[in-house]
Amino acid sequence: MIKKILLFWNPGAGGVTTAKVDHAIAKLIEAGFDVCNAHTEARRPTDGPCQSYIEKLDGHDAVLIAGGDGTISNVLNGLGDHLIVPFGIIPLGTVNLLSRELGVTFGNFEQALTQGRQQQVHLGSMNDLRFAMTASVGFDAKSVARLNVELKKKIGILAYIVSLLKTIGVCQQDSYQVTCDGQTHIAKSVIVMNGQYYGGSYRLGYKTGISKPDFQIYLLGRNNFWSILRYCTALVFGRLHHSADVEVVEASHVRIETEDTDCPVQGDGDVYLRLPVDIRSNNHRYDVLIP
Repeated sequence: MIKKILLFWNPGAGGVTTAKVDHAIAKLIEAGFDVCNAHTEARRPTDGPCQSYIEKLDGHDAVLIAGGDGTISNVLNGLGDHLIVPFGIIPLGTVNLLSRELGVTFGNFEQALTQGRQQQVHLGSMNDLRFAMTASVGFDAKSVARLNVELKKKIGILAYIVSLLKTIGVCQQDSYQVTCDGQTHIAKSVIVMNGQYYGGSYRLGYKTGISKPDFQIYLLGRNNFWSILRYCTALVFGRLHHSADVEVVEASHVRIETEDTDCPVQGDGDVYLRLPVDIRSNNHRYDVLIP
């Protein structure tokens, strides 16, 4: 039975305000839970396990993460294999792909705790970095690397579109060697789906999901302006997997490399790695609370 909850949140994250978090805490206390409030630290997920996060876990029945995919990545990488109690989400961030896939909203997050339903999920690993939903290399990752953080706080997900338009001209010569379960492919951009959703409400993971161990990989064949515009249009209408120069494969191990060792790798909306990268399913299994 869940009684004591450790709540992590990032005061500086987009979409997260003290008023929203206080409202969420009030709802939890009213429902009979004992809530311990903890701020996330200004750290990179690649820093590995965070001792202060791990020490706070002691005596709690569940972890609750208030924020978007970036805050979730911060906490899950900070706790690592030490997270053996279930975790839940209060979706407050700019992008909330994981909560969308799990059906969690700000209106029903407390039901996940009161009803106690749990679902086992598989995170992916990019080298040693854990990610929940997406990883990418190419124009998508480069636009995230160039993202204006202050603009993101002001206009939210539209900031990604602004950055993408500024990035198109610098990635036309890119080419990547992508090895999927031993089969080698050449692509101009790569999107690896661990979950179903990408870029907000767009569904790309038709044959995968957060509860499955394999990935669905999109290998994009071109990187010029009109091709990227065509890909984005196909994405909006759910037709990217039908595009003539897009190959979609399934695999449990993906290695991406190129001659440019400064090429960014995107994971759950942030860039912390450079190529080459090995992507596998993480061996640690997580239990997540769902409504």
